[in-house]
Amino acid sequence: MVIRKKLRAYADLGIDRRMCFQQVGALPHESVLRSIRLVGG
Repeated sequence: MVIRKKLRAYADLGIDRRMCFQQVGALPHESVLRSIRLVGG
């Protein structure tokens, strides 16, 4: 519920995009880079 309020506050300011950090844990660096390339397309 708190997340919705925060996102609504951003939307009210005109912010319609957010970048999110994803925990990669024990993934090897190359796997992380590959994932970024696939998502970024």
